[in-house]
Amino acid sequence: MNNEENKLDMIDNNYYNNLYKINKLFNKDIYNCKIGTKSESDSVNQIIVYLNKKNKSEKYSLYINNKYSIGLSIPIKNSNILFKTNFNSIEDVYKFLEKHIKV
Repeated sequence: MNNEENKLDMIDNNYYNNLYKINKLFNKDIYNCKIGTKSESDSVNQIIVYLNKKNKSEKYSLYINNKYSIGLSIPIKNSNILFKTNFNSIEDVYKFLEKHIKV
């Protein structure tokens, strides 16, 4: 196993702490959380979707390929447009969402 594979296989408490903080941003009274199915049983890819209970078109999606490749789509307020971007760390995703979610 090379050094890059070792980094991906290591348990990273900071990663999981930030994932937990992201989940806490989405108030359970306002949003439902849906964890998507994996394409294959051994796949590391994961989709997490947060849906507004009153407005189903308000949908935030995290596309986790690995801890260094995370996609995000968020709705732009008062429009039917989704903004999509990619991040290299879950901490950056948290900081971005923290600025853009009103709870």
